[in-house]
Amino acid sequence: MIAGQSAQFMLTVSPGGGFANGVSFSCAPVTGVTCNFNPSTVTPASGAASTTLTVTTSATVSRYGLLMPDQIGPWTLLVAIVLFGLGMWRARKFPSVRVSPLAASVAIIIAIGLAVGGCGGYASTSQANRGTATIMVTAQAGTVSHTTTVSVTVQ
Repeated sequence: MIAGQSAQFMLTVSPGGGFANGVSFSCAPVTGVTCNFNPSTVTPASGAASTTLTVTTSATVSRYGLLMPDQIGPWTLLVAIVLFGLGMWRARKFPSVRVSPLAASVAIIIAIGLAVGGCGGYASTSQANRGTATIMVTAQAGTVSHTTTVSVTVQ
C-alpha cells in the first residue's frame, strides 16, 4: 500500500461447539499505523460473523519494520566484518575449533554480500519501499483470546 493511504481486510469468526458470545477486536499499537474495526464486536450466534479491519499508514513515517542493510549504511557492515574477524582471530587459539578461520571468514563474507546485494531492485518510476508493518490483531471473548498478525508492505 502507499504511505498515507488505507487498506481493508475482512476478518471472520466461525463459532464452534455452540459458541455464541460476543467477540471484540483490537490491535497493538504500531508507530505510524492506525487500525479500526467495523464493527468492533461481532456475535457469531447463528454462524460465521465478519468485521472489516481498516489499516491506515502515515505518510510522514520514513521506515516501517526492521531496518534493511541499505538503510543502516556501509559503516555498520564494516564494523560487523571487523568484529567477526576479531572473533575468528580469537577462535584460532582454541584447539577444539576444527573449521579454518579463513574458510569461515570467506563463507560469512559471501553470505553478507548476498544479503546486502539482494536480487531485486526498483524501477525508476517506482516508489521507495518503506518496509513492512506487522500488526498484531487480537480477537477476545471473555477470557479466551486469539492473536494473529497482518503484514502490510508500505511503499
